[in-house]
Amino acid sequence: MTAGEAPLLIDRSGRVLVLRLNRPAKLNALSPALVGVEEAGELAQASTFCGRCEQVCPVEIPLVKLMRQWREVAFGESGDGRSKLLLRVWAFLAQRPRLYHAAARMGTAALRAFARGRGAVSRLPLAEAWTRYRDLPTPQGETFQAQWARRQREPTP
Repeated sequence: MTAGEAPLLIDRSGRVLVLRLNRPAKLNALSPALVGVEEAGELAQASTFCGRCEQVCPVEIPLVKLMRQWREVAFGESGDGRSKLLLRVWAFLAQRPRLYHAAARMGTAALRAFARGRGAVSRLPLAEAWTRYRDLPTPQGETFQAQWARRQREPTP
């Protein structure tokens, strides 16, 4: 779809919305529909999906649903087999809690080793594209799962 075409969107109440934008804003959740996933697909990765954007949208565009769809399209079109492999590994671990907890402990230890006492990791194998633009804070203390287990064992006041 080119920038001159008018994409159709359906809001939560079933109304059809026609967007007529000649030059879409670069930071716009609708940009993948206007300029294509190849050029703007990364914008769907910028959301936390908290839903606040939908609450304030004056025309009730289902932005979270759209961004999820753009993520699926971008993931499906990516030729990056490594991302798909890592997602399969995560799914395998997520179905085996003991193995998942062990992997989380090892991952935490590995991140601390990569940080070398600096408090953040600036280059991380398998995540070069992510760490090229940002630092990953070093995990502090226990994993979330370890903290949760410890708190479950403690008597409630």
